[in-house]
Amino acid sequence: MRKLINDRWSFAKFKTGTEYETIADILENGYSGDPAESPVLSDISKVDVPHDWMISNTNDLYQSSVGVYTRTLLLDASKCNSLFFEGVYMRTTVYLNGEKIFFWPYGYTSFEVDLTPYQKEGENKLLIYVDYRNPNTRWYSGAGIFRDVWLLTKHPVHITEGGVYFHTEKTECSTQNVFSVTIDTEVTAELKPFEFKEKAIDKDIYNISAVTVLHELSDRDGSPVKASRNDINIYREPVTDTQSFTIDTPHLWDVDDPYLYTLKTTILCAGEILDSFTEKVGFRTIVFTPDKGFFLNGRSLKINGACQHHDLGALGSAFNKKAARRQLEKLQSIGVNAVRTSHNPPAPGLMELADEMGVLINSDAFDMWEMPKTENDYGIFFHEWCERDVEAWVRRDRNHPSVIMWSCGNEIPDTNNPEAVKIAERLQAAIRRNDPRHNAYTTIASNFVAWETAQKSQNVFELSGYNYLESVYDEHHEKFPHWCIYGSETASTVQSRGIYHFPKSNRLLTYEDRQCSVLDNCSTNWGAKSVQKFITDHRDRDYCAGQFIWTGWDYIGEPTPYFSKNSFFGHIDTAGFLKDTAYIIKSAWVSCSRDPFVHISPYWDFNPGQLIDIEVYSNAPHIVLYINDEKIGEKALDQLHDTDFAGHFSLPYKAGRLRAEAYDASGKLIAVDETESFGNPAAVRLTAEYETIKADGEDLQFIQISALDADGNEVYNARNRMQVSVSGPGRLIGLDNGDSTDYDQYKCNSRKLFSGKLLAIIASTNEPGTITVNVSSAGLKSASLSFDSLPSEIREGISYDYNIEKTDTAALASCPDEIPVRKLTMTASSVKLTPDVPKAEVNLQIEPFNATYSDISVKAMTLNGIESNAVKISYDNLKAVVTAVSDGEFRLVAYANNGKEHPEILSELEFSVSEFGNTALDPYSFIYGCQFAASTVESLLSFRGSINFGDNNTVRFDNVDFGEFGSDKLVISLFSFRNEEPVEIWDGEPDEGTLLCSGIYSVPTEYNVLQEYTFTLSKRLSGVRSIHFRFKNGFVFGGFRMIYAEKAYSQINAAEHNMITGDSYDEREDGVYSIGNNVDIEFTNMNFSRGVSSVTIKGRARNKANPIHIRFFRNDDVIKRMVEFPPSDELQEITFPINGFSGEGKVNFIFLPGSDFDFTDFKFNE
Repeated sequence: MRKLINDRWSFAKFKTGTEYETIADILENGYSGDPAESPVLSDISKVDVPHDWMISNTNDLYQSSVGVYTRTLLLDASKCNSLFFEGVYMRTTVYLNGEKIFFWPYGYTSFEVDLTPYQKEGENKLLIYVDYRNPNTRWYSGAGIFRDVWLLTKHPVHITEGGVYFHTEKTECSTQNVFSVTIDTEVTAELKPFEFKEKAIDKDIYNISAVTVLHELSDRDGSPVKASRNDINIYREPVTDTQSFTIDTPHLWDVDDPYLYTLKTTILCAGEILDSFTEKVGFRTIVFTPDKGFFLNGRSLKINGACQHHDLGALGSAFNKKAARRQLEKLQSIGVNAVRTSHNPPAPGLMELADEMGVLINSDAFDMWEMPKTENDYGIFFHEWCERDVEAWVRRDRNHPSVIMWSCGNEIPDTNNPEAVKIAERLQAAIRRNDPRHNAYTTIASNFVAWETAQKSQNVFELSGYNYLESVYDEHHEKFPHWCIYGSETASTVQSRGIYHFPKSNRLLTYEDRQCSVLDNCSTNWGAKSVQKFITDHRDRDYCAGQFIWTGWDYIGEPTPYFSKNSFFGHIDTAGFLKDTAYIIKSAWVSCSRDPFVHISPYWDFNPGQLIDIEVYSNAPHIVLYINDEKIGEKALDQLHDTDFAGHFSLPYKAGRLRAEAYDASGKLIAVDETESFGNPAAVRLTAEYETIKADGEDLQFIQISALDADGNEVYNARNRMQVSVSGPGRLIGLDNGDSTDYDQYKCNSRKLFSGKLLAIIASTNEPGTITVNVSSAGLKSASLSFDSLPSEIREGISYDYNIEKTDTAALASCPDEIPVRKLTMTASSVKLTPDVPKAEVNLQIEPFNATYSDISVKAMTLNGIESNAVKISYDNLKAVVTAVSDGEFRLVAYANNGKEHPEILSELEFSVSEFGNTALDPYSFIYGCQFAASTVESLLSFRGSINFGDNNTVRFDNVDFGEFGSDKLVISLFSFRNEEPVEIWDGEPDEGTLLCSGIYSVPTEYNVLQEYTFTLSKRLSGVRSIHFRFKNGFVFGGFRMIYAEKAYSQINAAEHNMITGDSYDEREDGVYSIGNNVDIEFTNMNFSRGVSSVTIKGRARNKANPIHIRFFRNDDVIKRMVEFPPSDELQEITFPINGFSGEGKVNFIFLPGSDFDFTDFKFNE
């Protein structure tokens, strides 16, 4: 008997390192020690399982801690009992009645715990100790019992867990659609002992020596299709029964028609049922070929896949089947037909959905082998545990028709070591032991396969997965003609829903709002440069089986290129709202005959006259765009052959309505999309994604919350804070807006809209009835929406107590009545500045007018993402004055922070300045990498102002003003995956000019962080000149700056004077020699801000002591001092006390008649 036990669990959280004995004592007796030293992080409380304890605090999603789950089990000690955990993250130790009985380190594989040797009749106390140590993964894992838990009560003779192995194969000898079926059934006479089992089971097996294994196959409607039986003898060790039969013309499982059969396997003895197991199965054929790619049921099918992490947005990692179904539904709506479970075995419920919905599965196992990627990850356990985890992974999922690949690792650095071949062979063998009939292919996802050593490990597996290495596809197809190539991880474009950074032609990775543009002009250094690029790279190669884009949905963690909460890689955000780029994918992956559509990007609400790029995406062959019924343009689209299959238009903004029409090949109108200008929010709107839900305690409703203006138009850039409440038999369990920069709690009843949308997740209870959702917002008309929760079968053993409105976390935000700024409207007196019009007045208007915040700033920004030196700006009270300084083009950008530490709203206008000339670059502020004049290899924009380039690059910067005095300290800023980088700095062309420095940039790498390192040059650079950098390796170059040398306190060569007069002297490179009568040497711009205590002079007085008069001129004051330099045959350095010098002025060294002195350098000391 298999019984769900997700109910009656209690949970408490403790500090990392708290031992079991301490925890058990506190749970029993409470904590009575010093509160400051308490190991308790949260008191014991009831929780619903599946459970993720991390998701409740968005400000600490990776807190090292120990989670403890307790439950009482009522057990019949005469029966064999075990627990089956579908997933616990991670380092799980199981205690029964105070005794440690089991340990399982990996957080993603399912495991069975044998209770029989340790159980007692009646109540048994169960404690699950989960040890989460950060860092242990590269993304958000969540923590806790995040999948279902089952109590298995068995006859001593039973089917082992995962012991039914179903395999189908189309018979080759028949011209008809005949399939052979082979079923292995592993039967055992006692539970398999595990690591902490110390007691032997001394039981007979009820004198059973033989049993019957019965298989019954039925169709979707439950009608019998085939029955097969066999008698086998039973022993203490597991026995495998194998039965085979054929099925004529089965209904095949396919992505377009995922037909499933039901297989019931029963163990009988003398008519008594000892055990039974039922699961869904399917008939299909899968073939990968090196030349033609992938075939499903004999037809060529391009894999249009998406990588998916396991979190469910506001639900965290706690699995919910309805939420997972919604993820797959939305992926399928844009043409995704396959999912890579990155980078771990998925929940059983996801596999069931994939079978049911027709989604192909590339099942990932590991993100690391023996070389850990983070300090506390599974790499610590891999060598000892990997084969057990492979067994648990493959045996559990091998009967699913959706599984087409077993992927043994993702971006495994071990493969750079020749010894890694042995690990690869070990994993390949482990998979084939558990899937010997080849229900799915083995593979690996590699970003190292371009290199020879990694190719040896790749060659072990049956399919070759490439991560971001499309550039070597053709070469490898020719070099390894037997390899079956596919893109295991591609794309990595980054985009934020509803965020548009113009112009589209400008590619920049980072912006001050910490968002990424969804105009398909934001890409990482390693990924595809556009959505169309990753689509066509795989579409146009017949030998390539397809790809898995990174990623379908956004996920929590890995917020490249920023350090915020969740990723930007998805084309659907964490709340499930589609980004505009999803429609580019849909235009290529969904046929016009299946679901014709047309989509306009962006929304229509910008500054008057601002030049707006308008994108039109469609799967139709022809599109036309109108504004206010006036035709803007049209385009013929060929999604099957063109590299550019979108409509691109540009228009100065004016209020009105955009309308896009899509036509089929015959000229028939088949789809329309419209977007129009809108005003400030006036009312709340609620939309339910499903008409009804089930009153089963687990079903979910997803409510989209948005805002409408006074005319009923959706306000796509609204940011209003919403308050949510639920009445009736429903529970509010999460809010999400998809905004990576928003740290408001997921488990809260108040959050802001992001780009006009917010999602409320409502769960059912066990009671049917009408659920009503009420949403209010300051200054807006409230809204209510009701839907029915219908009577339904309820799974025994579920828990449905959690309700945000009944927990302490339901506290409203600190500013519940806030009205955030949604837009800054800018109007300028002129956007073209010349000597005739050297200034422009810019007026700003905050919208809505009653916004809570007025924290506005204004900057002039270049398209490279750095501040422009073409203008100076003064700003006060919503008015900016822009004054021209030098030639250049820039965008005047107004920012509103809405109370955050960084800008949240950006508004911009294009400006140009001409006829003023160019200004030099100032190295004492910062010169960005993007300001280079020339580069010997292609250099692409990366982080704001930085560039990314390949190996052996020389970068030149011109017109750099190092100043009159200059500096010899240069600071380089870069990001590299290596800890050391060779650097050469040249004055003039490399190998022709002067080598200023040849050194090593040495800083421990920190992912995506530009870090500085200081070099000392062989000489001070001064004046306006060029500078060259030569780099051996490729990396992200942020730029450089000079450390300002305080002239007044620096060692100064006498030859660097500003003026010299007198009767006789000899100027040389290293000083002024043979100084005779009446010589005056002047040094200007001497700022003695910290006073002077002495002066050190290096020189030589010939024959006799030489007096030197030192005069400091400060405004109208003259401070006079004199020192006497003793005679010597050699140059000597002497320090003389001196005082009275302070402030800014000039210094003169005066040599009177009779002098005979060689003067090389000097230095004033504080």
